[in-house]
Amino acid sequence: MYTNKTFNEFLGYDQSELLGVSFYNLIDVSGENLEIIKNIAKRRTQGEVFSIELKEYVLIGKNKIKVPVSIFAYTIEHERKPSGLVVVFNKTKEKAYEKLFFALSQINQLIIRQNDEEKLLKSVCDVLVDKVDYAFCIVGRVENKIFKPFFTRAQNKDNEEELKSFMFEIKAQNKCKCSASKAFYSKKVSYISNVVDLKNCMSDFFERHNISSTCAIPVVKKLKVAYIILIFDVIPNIFDGEYLHLLNEIQQDLIFALKKIEDEKFFWLTNTAVNEGFELV
Repeated sequence: MYTNKTFNEFLGYDQSELLGVSFYNLIDVSGENLEIIKNIAKRRTQGEVFSIELKEYVLIGKNKIKVPVSIFAYTIEHERKPSGLVVVFNKTKEKAYEKLFFALSQINQLIIRQNDEEKLLKSVCDVLVDKVDYAFCIVGRVENKIFKPFFTRAQNKDNEEELKSFMFEIKAQNKCKCSASKAFYSKKVSYISNVVDLKNCMSDFFERHNISSTCAIPVVKKLKVAYIILIFDVIPNIFDGEYLHLLNEIQQDLIFALKKIEDEKFFWLTNTAVNEGFELV
């Protein structure tokens, strides 16, 4: 019957597109949970007056974007009929912080445990998808201005094969607006809050997999970008300037970890040389 401007904006719809649409088409639930919500709505329209809090749901917006929300619902009278008033709180900011803090803690644990560069990077890729719950993660190298995947992970295992062949050209910043190109040339974390607002070389891939936001973390080694960690998510604005300090901390921790592994290898080689014989020294 009515939606306000804020609700329309974070789902990406005009009000005219939402009026008359079933709320069940907007909420990402099924089975028993959907029946619970339908029963609540039925009780309201029959005139039962009560309020209820529904926590941690996901709404599906235009272009299948997903928005984490908290929902509070009340029974009111509208046009002399018992109706439902639904108050929706956008939880994207809280979810972004939650994911990044968890990612930071998980990566720090890996850094303490791992002393092998490749195993560390593979574990980072796995943990960002399997535990932190981002949609995709790709660790890649840039060779002859071509980004080539090194390790890949996807929530949907059917997408793993596609990610392994996910290669693209790293272009100059004034020619391409993708986060990977920006990260490679600037050596700084780069992100796109909402890919719908921007057309670039990955647009077809984003559209196929309902990707809404991206982040590229360059891992610098000996003053050169050794790897780029690409993170994709279905939630828009999950990467933003507000969270840049946490993304920068992840980058610096990984740079420190690779240097630590390199230093330990050098120490081991030097120590072995000393112990093996004076002539080698």
